[in-house]
Amino acid sequence: MWIIPELGPNETRQQSKLDRFFDHQTKAQALVRESIQNSLDAGISEDKAVEIKFSFHKLSKDILKKYFKGKNHDIEKHLNSCGISIPLKSLRCLVIEDFNTEGLTGSIDNMEYDDNDNPVSGNFIGFWWSEGLSDKRKGSGGSHGVGKITLSTSSNINTFFAYTVRKDEPKKLLIGYSQLKYHSFDRHQFKGYARYGKMDEKEQIWPYGEGEDSEIIEKAQNDFNLNRINQSGLSVIIPGIDVEIDFKAIIQSVVKEFYIPLMRGQLKVEVSDLTQHLKVEANNIISTAEKYLKDPKDKELIKSAQEMLRLLESKMFYPKHDTDLGKVRGREILPEDFTEEDLKTMQSYYSFGKMVGVTIPIKLNIQNKKSGKEELKNSRFHIFIQNNEDLKLKRSTNYIRDKLLINNEGAGTIKPFSVAFLYVNENELSDFLKYAEDPGHERWVYKTLYENGNINSENDTPLRLIKSSISDFYNVLAGVGEDQIVDNVLPEIFNVPEKKAGGKKGFTSPYPDPDPKTKSFSPFVISKLNGGFKVRQSNDIKQLLDEELITIPFNIMIETGYYKITGGGVNKYNTLDFDLSNKNQFEVIYENTKSITQKENKLIVEVEDDNFSITVIGFDENRDLEIKCQLTESEVA
Repeated sequence: MWIIPELGPNETRQQSKLDRFFDHQTKAQALVRESIQNSLDAGISEDKAVEIKFSFHKLSKDILKKYFKGKNHDIEKHLNSCGISIPLKSLRCLVIEDFNTEGLTGSIDNMEYDDNDNPVSGNFIGFWWSEGLSDKRKGSGGSHGVGKITLSTSSNINTFFAYTVRKDEPKKLLIGYSQLKYHSFDRHQFKGYARYGKMDEKEQIWPYGEGEDSEIIEKAQNDFNLNRINQSGLSVIIPGIDVEIDFKAIIQSVVKEFYIPLMRGQLKVEVSDLTQHLKVEANNIISTAEKYLKDPKDKELIKSAQEMLRLLESKMFYPKHDTDLGKVRGREILPEDFTEEDLKTMQSYYSFGKMVGVTIPIKLNIQNKKSGKEELKNSRFHIFIQNNEDLKLKRSTNYIRDKLLINNEGAGTIKPFSVAFLYVNENELSDFLKYAEDPGHERWVYKTLYENGNINSENDTPLRLIKSSISDFYNVLAGVGEDQIVDNVLPEIFNVPEKKAGGKKGFTSPYPDPDPKTKSFSPFVISKLNGGFKVRQSNDIKQLLDEELITIPFNIMIETGYYKITGGGVNKYNTLDFDLSNKNQFEVIYENTKSITQKENKLIVEVEDDNFSITVIGFDENRDLEIKCQLTESEVA
């Protein structure tokens, strides 16, 4: 029976907007990502592959109508009120079933509380009841309650059913969910969702279970052509599956999104419809990619991933000592982290077009939720970079956490390599990064990390390191100095006369001298960081000081601004964009410098030593930032 809650007199008219997180994916990609990720999270054992079956078949409307009955009105009337019609005869149906999994475990009582008076959570409640909430179970891929949204929006009638066999009691459960919108008819207003289950005398909704509901469950098994009988796991039935989701689209999405667990034997996927059948696994993923993927770059990426995994099991490089990476803010991966011999070997491999893999140790400062105390934990991750003209790839940057591809992370990396992978397969670091993922599991977001992980901005250093580590390691391999100007940073280049121009506090004019003998120097360089930038001394500063072209102390003015469609950046600054005086948003670290001005989009600092830096963190990572620097005499009004 469908239960569709009415809107109370003091309740807000609203509907879910979680499906917006999948706007940039195809429907097949969103469905495959969410369903397979949840199945991998529920695997019984790391030693046993999770098996998933996608089966297309026809479902007659006569059979489906058996499951239309609602508490007061059939679900069809509510669907029609939302502008959704059901075909007269039959619907394409997709059944997704996983095996070697635990099913939807945990309490089925949405009103149960634990010993600390907190509402009980778990797989079942998270799947059927939660929306927009992160599941903080350790070791899981993480969930924001978007699973049922993805499943329902894959259906042209916004509806799905789910049958689970669990290791918990009650063992067998049948539920359903329909993603509607706020609607009304017959002078009644209804909320934007419906659940398929049963209601008790207290009007609490429960799933159909064993015992008195066994006949209902058995009929559903037969009506929906389920393979599952008593094997633990989850079966999802999506009637009216969208036309974009077909045999080929499922296979393409499976290969592109889950090539790592497929290659490692952690996952096997079967796809079938009325005329064809294919099982995708480790021994045929390359041939499957060759046959079903259209873009040559996608095919090349799968082959590169296979090489990456081969290196992981054989030839990796390691730092020469226990580093403080992840612990010290602003600490980058540097050439001196490696022995001279390893550094030469890595750079040689890279220069000859070979893939180079390195394992980076990282320290995590995590708050113990029970004691409230911070604990320093050790973990690690792996980076692989290759630059080879024979590859059909260009700046392909791939971030993988455990068995999940983080699709839109690192999209702004513009280093001149062919392909790079960042692979996290250690539990401690995987759990840390899980808390930073957006609802679509596509990006790592600082704000999400703070909210979901009980982690403050002082302890987000590991995430900052990971976000910049591919660029850092490229610099190591390519022999790029730390003070090289990189990635989307547009500094002012100073034309400094050969003779000192004089002026207050060693001020040198930033404007070109008409003398053709003018040389280009700068006492500082700018480096891009995730969410900010760093200004530090350049290699020229010693010469500038020795030749008395500048004297310490001297002042630097830094101007910032976001690029806009109408043009960039500093000249288009708007006070609504940001204000550097906002200490809740921006962290400014002064080393051998002191602040003169920090307001709106300007910083003016006094440099007190030839070894100096100014680091600014807190800008929107999704927007391109322009930074301009120049020597200045005094504060600009």
